Amino acid sequence: MPWEALAATVTKLEGPIQKRVEMNIDGQRSSFRIADVLECQATPLKNPATGEVKEVHITYPKGGFFWNEGNVVTTEVTKISWGDLNFEYSGKFAAVAEVNWTNQG
Repeated sequence: MPWEALAATVTKLEGPIQKRVEMNIDGQRSSFRIADVLECQATPLKNPATGEVKEVHITYPKGGFFWNEGNVVTTEVTKISWGDLNFEYSGKFAAVAEVNWTNQG
């Protein structure tokens, strides 16, 4: 896990995509990008009245499915365009989290 669960969501596989992955690990402002394929940029939650940045966490005390503690953010930019897969998910919920996946049960 979690690869088995993710694999169950795929009906068509295109790839592999052999392009450079650019990652910027910066907490609530983390991002990653694959040129001409996808771009994801997180931005902190803000108080709508004051504009003050807020830090909100979701913690799974007994361990989560994909991550144990995530910092809730908004997607400033999230767009994907590759083959038949084209969508944009900007201005929506996201979580930034450190994950440690292994093949060990």
